[in-house]
Amino acid sequence: MKKIRIPLLFVIIFVFAVATGCENEAARETPQQNPLELFYDEISAAYAEQVMESLISFGTNHDFGFRTSGSEAELAAADYLLDEMFDIGLENVVKDALKADSWEFTVGSLSFADSEGGIREIRLASYPAHFECEDEEMMLVYAGFGTEFDYDELDVDGKLVLIDINEAEDWRIDWPAYQAGLRGAKAVIAISVGGFAQYNDGTLGIQDTLGRLSAPAFSVAARDGAELIRQIEEAESGEIEVRLTADSRIEPDRTVYAVVGEIPGRQKTDEIILMTAHYDGFFQGFADNAAGVGTVLGIAKTLIDSGYTPEKTIRFVLHPAFEWGGGAQAAVNKNSDWPENTFVLISIGGGVTCNYAEGIEVRTSFEMSDHAGDVGYDVEGSPFDRFEATSPVPATSEGFPYAQKGVPVLCSGFSGIEEQVSEVYHTNRDTKDYLYNEETILYAMKLYGAYLIGFDLLPVKPLDYSVLFHALSDSVAPEAAANAENLLDALYEAILAAEDLAGVIAKSAPEREEATELNRGLFRISGSIQEKLMSLTPDNRVIFAHERHQRNVLTIRSAIEMLQKRDVKSALDRLSEVDLNKYARYFDRDTFDHFYSPGDADLFDVVRSILSKSEYGSAANYLEEAQLLEIELIGQQKLLRDAISQMTKDVISITKSIHRISIL
Repeated sequence: MKKIRIPLLFVIIFVFAVATGCENEAARETPQQNPLELFYDEISAAYAEQVMESLISFGTNHDFGFRTSGSEAELAAADYLLDEMFDIGLENVVKDALKADSWEFTVGSLSFADSEGGIREIRLASYPAHFECEDEEMMLVYAGFGTEFDYDELDVDGKLVLIDINEAEDWRIDWPAYQAGLRGAKAVIAISVGGFAQYNDGTLGIQDTLGRLSAPAFSVAARDGAELIRQIEEAESGEIEVRLTADSRIEPDRTVYAVVGEIPGRQKTDEIILMTAHYDGFFQGFADNAAGVGTVLGIAKTLIDSGYTPEKTIRFVLHPAFEWGGGAQAAVNKNSDWPENTFVLISIGGGVTCNYAEGIEVRTSFEMSDHAGDVGYDVEGSPFDRFEATSPVPATSEGFPYAQKGVPVLCSGFSGIEEQVSEVYHTNRDTKDYLYNEETILYAMKLYGAYLIGFDLLPVKPLDYSVLFHALSDSVAPEAAANAENLLDALYEAILAAEDLAGVIAKSAPEREEATELNRGLFRISGSIQEKLMSLTPDNRVIFAHERHQRNVLTIRSAIEMLQKRDVKSALDRLSEVDLNKYARYFDRDTFDHFYSPGDADLFDVVRSILSKSEYGSAANYLEEAQLLEIELIGQQKLLRDAISQMTKDVISITKSIHRISIL
């Protein structure tokens, strides 16, 4: 992190004041107040806290909350937020109707006879799934971690299946839920034994799913799960009778609402700055994301109260259906003009209140990371000693659908937050009582408000594509592909061109029309980069387009070497890193195929063959498996060469576009 002597934000404000001048001689004689200082002076957590408290009161489940996609609670929350936007003075306030699947969870409970003859009732939380029953009698069986092998000698047809799960280290609920469904189970009940929901044994949590679950799934607190396991193990039949009441409904293609309000800019252009937060939430969803919504509306109110008149229109967008339902993507799809007109997007999706963290970590587009780091570092008053700006924008953020279109995105966040995530993320402990921290909320309002004002006063997007090209260059492993040097050569030229463009942007003071045209050109370059140079892994991590096949080449090559050394454990560990093949060790072929996508390396049969032969110890011969891996390696090498060849052409094309923008 580089530190500059003069705070960058004040440089931006000073340069803007000099460039715009004063309207008349009298104005020149009047001392101009710094808009950033006026904004800081007005910051208060009171209104933001009020919004947070009000938002967590909306819930469809009496015990836990839940304001989920298209539910009555989310719709009521939208009306509340609409009124708040009007009340604080935002203009052009609307509920923007979008289409998404709705999910409404109202009740989940399980009762059973305990060892003393009494009836015990426990509460369940539902994952997004459709399941309705009232006091229905069912049998409950325990199936370990819910893998294929855990069902050996178990009959679960028409029954409930209790499983252990660690969704941080092992797999999402989707995998064991699908496996259970194939065995005829009516539903899965999961006990989180690690990774998430670890605050205490009464913590109840659910995590994101890969899509609509193939079999309904619920979660149960660890202490209740332990009691259920004890009852099952003591039963002679290995199962117990329970009564289930559940109401979790999914309805396709329902109406949800993004709540939108603006502070109009003095410039009469289409250029906007977006500040977003999602207002849906699992459980009470205080930190994620009532606190984010309160912070966004708190910043909006503070801007208005401080008398700030922006140059660009500032549009505040509160997304629905983010946790499940694709609300942010739906907003981008409907409002197709937003990405091109957006100067920058600031996403407040958590990262404003905490019990413990090591520092502030904003996640941003590669090309904006240097600027984001410099500005954020200089905002004083942080509760932490540490600040960093990292890239890329995560696929799990609500800013990601915008980033994919070419919008520069900055996401709020903390570093060193892993313990809090493990304890309370998406659980019944995500409450105001536990997580409200006025100090961090006040600083979040200051930091992200400062970003907003700073971006507003810049005529041209502060982008430096050389940062991205350096990162891309660093990610290339020449030993994996013979044509890698061609890409590295193209990236060298791209870095030079990008550095020239960054210098032009830093020194330029274009007229408004010229700046707008330049920003549109930058949008097209960023869009091309996202479309041509970026990709996603099967588990939804953002990577460069060649990295998946490159990793597969290097990993399969290593696995072959391990097999030749008869180091079976290491070979299997390597193969687990290749696309989805980790799951070949635990789930059956039908389950594996369900989640398999074209382009994935399918090593299921190889993995199973190695596992089978490993039982013979040192007498096992893995020549056939090594030969099959050699064939897959050749295929992955071709895919990698093709990817690098195409990327080389794309980098050259993008470099030409950068040269053209520099001339402008």
